[in-house]
Amino acid sequence: MAYPVASDYCEELQNPKFCLKDGTLHNCAVTTNQLGLPRLITGNVAAVCRLQCGRKSWAIRCFCREVPDIKEHYRIIGDYLKNNRLPEFVDFEYQVEGIKVKGSRYPIIKMEWVEGDPLHVYVGNHLRKPKILAGLAEQCRQVVAAMRSHKMAHGDLQHGNIMVTQGGKIKLVDYDGMYVHKHKHKKSLEQGHPNYQHPQRSGNYFNENLDNFSAILIYLSLLALAQEPRLWKEFHNEDNLILTSNDLKNPKYSRAMARLKNSAQAKVRHLVGVLEECCLKPISMVPDLEAALAQPSSLAAPLPVSGPSALPAHIPIQPPTPLHLPPPVVTPSAPMASVAVQQLRKAAICASAVSLTSGVVLFSFIENFSYILLVPLGLLTGLSILAWWEPSLHFLAQKGVNRKNTILTAAKIMALPGVLLAVLSVVHGRVYAPPSFVTTVPRPAPITTLKPTVPPPSPAPPVVVPPPVQPTPPLGPTIPPSQLEGPVAEPPSAPKPPATRRAPRRPPKATKHLAQPVAPSPSPPAPQAPVPPADPRKLQFKFGRPEVIQIKPPP
Repeated sequence: MAYPVASDYCEELQNPKFCLKDGTLHNCAVTTNQLGLPRLITGNVAAVCRLQCGRKSWAIRCFCREVPDIKEHYRIIGDYLKNNRLPEFVDFEYQVEGIKVKGSRYPIIKMEWVEGDPLHVYVGNHLRKPKILAGLAEQCRQVVAAMRSHKMAHGDLQHGNIMVTQGGKIKLVDYDGMYVHKHKHKKSLEQGHPNYQHPQRSGNYFNENLDNFSAILIYLSLLALAQEPRLWKEFHNEDNLILTSNDLKNPKYSRAMARLKNSAQAKVRHLVGVLEECCLKPISMVPDLEAALAQPSSLAAPLPVSGPSALPAHIPIQPPTPLHLPPPVVTPSAPMASVAVQQLRKAAICASAVSLTSGVVLFSFIENFSYILLVPLGLLTGLSILAWWEPSLHFLAQKGVNRKNTILTAAKIMALPGVLLAVLSVVHGRVYAPPSFVTTVPRPAPITTLKPTVPPPSPAPPVVVPPPVQPTPPLGPTIPPSQLEGPVAEPPSAPKPPATRRAPRRPPKATKHLAQPVAPSPSPPAPQAPVPPADPRKLQFKFGRPEVIQIKPPP
């Protein structure tokens, strides 16, 4: 018989009055998602939907595949829980024709809705509260002991089936793989979550010891997280607590197992040794949680045994063989870590202030500020931001075991910006030349100024006036002017010499040339003054060649 899929149930549950047979659910409101469709939580066997009926909420489990003997399985569990009331379990009802999908009737399970969070969500929200996690581990231990006293097992203890209420109480849901003593000589309907079950778990293994392996694993994980919350960020993948199925299949090569073996808590080291031995043994030889806490381990000395799990007095207890173990890794406590983080944060603030002050000083008080100095300022700013980042502060705090080392680490952070700035400034001053637009050297050393000698002005050339022209004497006899008729022409006067015009003086233009002697002018030779040496303050770097700027003085 083919069962509907989750999308088919989602379409029918939009109107519970027409698809559900139970009359108490007809007026219930279905929890919807952002699209307004019924919100289903899908699993390996069924999909779960929440219905709100006033102040009462119900969980409807709709099966997505056929499970053999599921009706008989839930009938036996329901009868047993009615006679043995356990507070960790919720009331449920198996309905053979509970829902109608596309004209056919299919079974559902009507179960009381548990207000709370799954185990992995609750643990993730309380990582900073080790006492709550340790108390939750002890509560899991009590729940497992209570089920074992009634000769029953849940069969699929994992983070999704363990709900923690708002009051911190544990509730167990999903009873598809549950075992009670009336299930003897039957097979398990499911094999459980692989991240919490023994590698050799199969359907044929179905008895009251079904939860032994998963109970040890969950109890160990909660104790380890209470001791070292960083394990959550390193090994949690939203489908486990710390360990995965690969760690359980190859415990000798597991990185998570190696981390747990170095835990500072002796009970964690003891249980991880027991769990590693259980992974290599047949599933039938896995002890229960109380026996695992009592038996010796190869990684730690056995814990003192007391209570009903103690051995009888007539059985001699062999003393354990002393082991030479490396000292455990000691991590700083929470108060010391918080003090270290505060000191490191102060050091980061000081480093940031040094970076900003250095930039202001370089930009304001140095005349020839070069943009290459922005490189050390950028590095210093990035260093300060990195030191101010919260995870890096916690990492440095973990490195400092005591107060002295923490203060030394903070001093190194404060001194590093100054050292880096000094080194880069020296490298910049020796390697990089000033840019081309710089015409003067800032703050030069006092030198002797050589004043150039100005040559005396050359005298103007004298004006040469030609002598007057004498008239030529006549060749014949002279006739007096009175005897001449008509007008008498006057003798031509001597021609006037042309006037000489002197060109106006113009200031000579500055010439840019190399330091060479000036060529003589075509004017009358005059004594040439020696060219003074070039002033070093007038040097200018342009494309790597020095040039001299010399202004010729006016005459």
